[in-house]
Amino acid sequence: MKSDGLLRRFFGYLVLPAEVSAFERQYLARMTRIGLVVFYLHVPAMMIVAALAGTSVVRAGLYAAALLVGPTLAYRYFENPRSVTKTYAFAAMCLGGLLVSIGRGPMQIEMHFYFFVLVALLAVFADPLVILVAAATVALHHLVLWIIVPSAVFNYEASLWSVTVHALFVVLESIGACFVARSFHDNVVGLDRRVQTRTQELIAQMTRMRVLLDSVEQGFVMLSAEGRIAGEHSAALGRLLGAPEPSEHAWTWISRVDATAGAWMEIAWEAIAEDVLPLEVTLDQLPKRILRDARTLELGYRPLAVNGRFDGVLFVVTDVTSRVARERHEGERREAFALFERAREDRSGLLEFANESASIVEAIGDRELPLRVVKRLVHTLKGNAAAFDCSSVAEECHALETRIDENGELSAFDVARLRERWDRVAAVVSRLVDEKNRARLEVDLDDHAALVRMLLHGVPRREIARALEEWKLEPTATRLARLAEHARGLAQRLAKGALDLSIESNGVRTPPERLRTLWSVLLHVVRNAIDHGIETPAERVALGKPERARLDLSTRVERDALVIVVADDGRGIDWTAVRDRARSLGIPWSTPADLQRALCTDGFSTKAEVDEYSGRGIGMSAVASACEHLSGVLRIASVPGRGTSVQIRIPFEALGGRVSGGGDRHASRELEVGT
Repeated sequence: MKSDGLLRRFFGYLVLPAEVSAFERQYLARMTRIGLVVFYLHVPAMMIVAALAGTSVVRAGLYAAALLVGPTLAYRYFENPRSVTKTYAFAAMCLGGLLVSIGRGPMQIEMHFYFFVLVALLAVFADPLVILVAAATVALHHLVLWIIVPSAVFNYEASLWSVTVHALFVVLESIGACFVARSFHDNVVGLDRRVQTRTQELIAQMTRMRVLLDSVEQGFVMLSAEGRIAGEHSAALGRLLGAPEPSEHAWTWISRVDATAGAWMEIAWEAIAEDVLPLEVTLDQLPKRILRDARTLELGYRPLAVNGRFDGVLFVVTDVTSRVARERHEGERREAFALFERAREDRSGLLEFANESASIVEAIGDRELPLRVVKRLVHTLKGNAAAFDCSSVAEECHALETRIDENGELSAFDVARLRERWDRVAAVVSRLVDEKNRARLEVDLDDHAALVRMLLHGVPRREIARALEEWKLEPTATRLARLAEHARGLAQRLAKGALDLSIESNGVRTPPERLRTLWSVLLHVVRNAIDHGIETPAERVALGKPERARLDLSTRVERDALVIVVADDGRGIDWTAVRDRARSLGIPWSTPADLQRALCTDGFSTKAEVDEYSGRGIGMSAVASACEHLSGVLRIASVPGRGTSVQIRIPFEALGGRVSGGGDRHASRELEVGT
């Protein structure tokens, strides 16, 4: 059994696979064509050798020509090129025998090198059987001639021993030539078969991969390190974004859907090419979402590396329209619940928020307003919406601010999106709050008790009438409580911990219609205090401060003015940073008054990054504008490390003289200016 296995392996090594590949057929056709030319050159070569050896030149030429009949017919008519090569092997050895026969004399023995050279050369046909045919032919030739005419093989009557040694060398060379021929076939000629097999496997694998890619809903394509389309893409990609052109830059392709996103991608890819920032940072700057045909598409980027070197990106596109709609629906449900809580706790405040926000949304769409005013309105609406937990409107305002900064204008599409978002909120508010609330008065229990006492003690009717008239004025305590609630929620979101909130209204009442805008923009002051001023609990403990930060909100009446104060005990204003920023913008910075005006300039901010809470430099400019509109005075006092106090003084004339309550004895804590 073992010997049978070895025998099969031996014959399997000598005999090539039956199939002749296209590459092998082409290769052998070229080799046999060259071989036939070499054969025909043997005719004059044989005649020259015969002339030199003193044998018959004519007979040498005729015999050589006769031996070429076989190779010529085989080359012309044999279909299998391997059969042609075996015919060549037999003819070549016969020509060698002719060479030995005509090369009589001293050079006859040298003619035997012809056989060794030819056996080696026949290895180019990459077939061990060709070598065996040649070896068998020369062995038979030598044996027959040696038996009949011993001197016809060598230039002397050779002994059996000499012939055996000669044959042994032929056998050894044949073994080596067989190994070379088979190796040549397996490693070169047979390489095409392996390549074809591997190619078919790859095609099958790619077909399966294509079926897989075409069956998923996500779009996939490879982007080279230069940002070009590399290779094939999934069918979903064409459906979602349109098929890209081969080797096209990704941003050119994306620009056909969203020009802004395309330009953004091109700039971000330049940062990738510069390789200054970490790859994760630059990839994060690429656009994340685009809109196409009312669908929201999410863009993902997964870096690819070869030997640790950046080699491109796997670009993934996902249709998240359903998810976004679901998230919006869930957000609207949470928003509706928050509005319901507001309506239950502060119905009039919610109604006022709705009315004022509607006015702001209407004003934002006014194309005649300067862009700086529009930015203030958007920023104010964002703050008010956040204060009343209208996250959808706040998020839309934040995105709108970003687009205004990028494009330098407010598009009609942006206005339409904002109105659509606000209309949804307004619809919810209208179901929760009856418009008739406008004609109602909110009476504090203490005020009611005071009126009862006045009636029981027989107070003159004129004083009672004056007290009742004051009920039409809005208690500042209500406004301060709303600011405090917003501060408390914002501090939790920004991980600033619980606050010690102090509210001192001093019983002040003001006409609500005159101060509505000012109360709205005061949200910016509170947000700045929480975001910029107050430290985290850990930072405060490290600085030797109480863990809980303090925020004081107060109103009072001083002589002929209403005073509103927002004060915190945070880190204070970094006046050096303000001075440096003002200098870089070309804004006056020499005096404390200059620095305060700089803080209230549109676009002025010392914050390095913009977030949803601050950093755009609009809030304080909106406060200053509202204060100026009421002929008021804004004063900012701050000492680094101790805190900041923002004081607003509004003259009674701007309020129509309709202010009640308050007093100097309740003055709030203030700080000296420290620059």
